[in-house]
Amino acid sequence: MSAQLAAAAAESKVVPTSSLSTLARGKKRHHKKKHHAKHHKKKHKKHKKKHPATPAPKPVVTADKPANPGVVHLADRFTGGYTTALGQAITAAGGTLAWFDKQLAPDQVAESTRGLQLWSWFPLLAHTPAQRYASERSGGFGSWDYGIDLASWTILRRVHSNRAVLEAMVELWSDHLHIAVGSDAWYWRQDYDALIRAHALGKFSTLLVAAALHPAMLVFLNNAESTADHPDENQGRELLELHTVGRGLYDEDQVKASARILSGWTVKWPWDDDHPAVATWSAYYDPDRHATGPATVLGFTSNGDGRSGQTAKDYLDYLAHHPSTAHRIATKIATRFVSDSPSDALVTKLAQVYLASDTDVRPVLQALVRHPEFAASAKKKVRTPVADMIATIRLLGVDVGAPTSRDDAAHTMVYVHGGLQPYSWPRPDGPPDSAAEYASASRMLNSFAMHWNLAGGYWPTDGVSYRTPGAFLPAGTPTVAQYAEHLSQLFHATSTTATTTQALAQAIGMSPGDTIDPTSWQGEGLREWLGVRALGVILDHPRHMTR
Repeated sequence: MSAQLAAAAAESKVVPTSSLSTLARGKKRHHKKKHHAKHHKKKHKKHKKKHPATPAPKPVVTADKPANPGVVHLADRFTGGYTTALGQAITAAGGTLAWFDKQLAPDQVAESTRGLQLWSWFPLLAHTPAQRYASERSGGFGSWDYGIDLASWTILRRVHSNRAVLEAMVELWSDHLHIAVGSDAWYWRQDYDALIRAHALGKFSTLLVAAALHPAMLVFLNNAESTADHPDENQGRELLELHTVGRGLYDEDQVKASARILSGWTVKWPWDDDHPAVATWSAYYDPDRHATGPATVLGFTSNGDGRSGQTAKDYLDYLAHHPSTAHRIATKIATRFVSDSPSDALVTKLAQVYLASDTDVRPVLQALVRHPEFAASAKKKVRTPVADMIATIRLLGVDVGAPTSRDDAAHTMVYVHGGLQPYSWPRPDGPPDSAAEYASASRMLNSFAMHWNLAGGYWPTDGVSYRTPGAFLPAGTPTVAQYAEHLSQLFHATSTTATTTQALAQAIGMSPGDTIDPTSWQGEGLREWLGVRALGVILDHPRHMTR
């Protein structure tokens, strides 16, 4: 994966490293309402005379000792990214496996103070479908605003939550059972997210039944429009192709049979006056909309009786337990947390555990992190732009505060990474999960700009505080090589290389053996603008952009 990133980085060097500061400062991300961030732009020249002697600030960020590679690897795969504090927490919990097993019971993990506060930052998320509908009709907030708030809350939870494995699995299931925030299902999208969270570390069979019959999914995949005379095939098809067994095991007749089994499940809209006993905005089973007649799909047989909606539930449970679904879910999990091409042996092992545990995902995850292929897979996954931004925020200590306006960073951070926002993938197949989609030259340039913006505190500017580059400068009078080693330990959790050291030296106009005098123009520059260049070299590195 690092090779793919290196190739993309090489292609992206149509913009020289030395001019990336202009890119980072000159091309800020703007959100939909075109709020332009104002930022610093300084010209720095080499001084012939020394500045008056000023004491070098003591660094606020240090790496006390080399990190445990196993701890770093587990953190990179199942959290927002390794930090020294997280490494200490994992060690204090008894090591990687003990920490991981405790994470599988998120209610027993004490949440961080900031994690508990985040919900109150986004009051729109508490709105019911009826409130969202009323807001839209009155010209207030619409699907875009609600989608941005859900994405913002999600990103900040991934930054701050102590329940990291829960957040990782919420992301995986949200991608697998994807519903786009910009679709007609947006009225229920937050409620759907709560459903995913409630079942993310439980049985897939329970999650599948609840998700497939949720109003958001019924609307997103058109089952709500299905009738007895004209069963809509969309959800019946995607259920087989995307959510369970995958392509190749069924034909078109079985797709039609799948649609008939699901028919009858629909949604009560505000303009529906025919079902007064049904709560508006809820999902319900209407026997008059159920297509009768026998139906057989992959060994599941129905005589056409919807049984008050129970037949569809039984069908979903059957598919969740199907061996092909086990293989598909095992592949999905292994691809997310091990590599883009996990071995057949690993997938087979995980599928066996999935079936033996009655589709409970927790034993599957425990088997995965204990498998030698997981241990050997460090840095084989490319971070998505969002994951890259989250890891960068955590390492730099960027502090996004409670918003007082929609221009503040809590709302605008979703634009900083330059990639696709969470839950906005338009198709029902969910966003991709392989390096090829995230290693293009354009992605590299967007991420480089994001790294420099956050390292320099250039953008966002409102409702956020940053550490200065000087906070990452070693105390005393280190050489450039020692500075490179210090930053590599902080950001890569490993020693630097000769190539990285030379690149950093070149970026700041010095040689690896040069001493950094804190009173010189270079020493002062490294506490400000020149330090952004040094941090940029480390953050733009394949070791940071992989996990």
